[in-house]
Amino acid sequence: MYHKVLVLFIGLPLAAYGSFFQSDRALFIKTEKALKQGKMEGFEEVRSQLKDYPLLPYLEAEFLQQRLAHPQTRDQVDYQSLSNFQEAYQNFPNFDKLLAQWLKRQGELN
Repeated sequence: MYHKVLVLFIGLPLAAYGSFFQSDRALFIKTEKALKQGKMEGFEEVRSQLKDYPLLPYLEAEFLQQRLAHPQTRDQVDYQSLSNFQEAYQNFPNFDKLLAQWLKRQGELN
């Protein structure tokens, strides 16, 4: 009896946690797809909606990468933007790739 109650008690928060992020997950996937297609408008609003979503740093990185990739927006990404990203997401695994892309663009400008 004790084990059944414990499993039920532990399982409840996990189930609620999964359904809590279900709508966020759908918004994340939709936004990620749009960013990869170069559609960056509306990202600021999505960012605020997903502020507690664990995968938000990946959207932030994709947003910065897309801005770096387009001539019209690449000059909007400065060192401070990257520094802010690194400070906010200190353990982000692909930061070096993002920094390398920025450095490459800086070299192309000079």
